[in-house]
Amino acid sequence: MAALTGLFGTETEQRMALRHAVMLGTHGEQRRALRLLTTAPAVIHMANERHVGLVRDLSATGLFVYSDFTPPIGAELQLTIRLSQDDKKTSLFVCKGNVVRVEDSRNGAAVGIAIRFEEGQIVSDATPESGR
Repeated sequence: MAALTGLFGTETEQRMALRHAVMLGTHGEQRRALRLLTTAPAVIHMANERHVGLVRDLSATGLFVYSDFTPPIGAELQLTIRLSQDDKKTSLFVCKGNVVRVEDSRNGAAVGIAIRFEEGQIVSDATPESGR
C-alpha cells in the first residue's frame, strides 16, 4: 500500500485505505445489522415481471442481489431465496422489500440491487418445486 502513495491522489488513497482496513477487519462495520456473505439463488417479482438473481449478502434488514434488470429506486420487490437444499427438502426465505440502491451493469455484467426488507419469513421443509 505504501508503494502506491501519491499515485492516485488523496481521495482515492483514502478510499483504498478504507477498503484495506475493511478487508483486514480493522475498520468497524457501519451497517445496522451483521451481513452474511453468501451465494443463494433467488426468484424476483416486480409488478408482473419475473426475474432470477443471485444473492451476494444477506442481513436482518436487507440483502444485495445480482440480476438482469434495473428496477427504479423505491420499487417494491418480492423475492424467494433458496437458503439450503438437500435431496428431500429445501428452506426458502420469502420476503418483500424496497430497492434502496442500484449498481448499474458494465459491459454486460449483472445489475446489483440493494433491498431493504419490509417483511419476510422462512419456509422450511418445502419441496424444491414449491418456490414461488
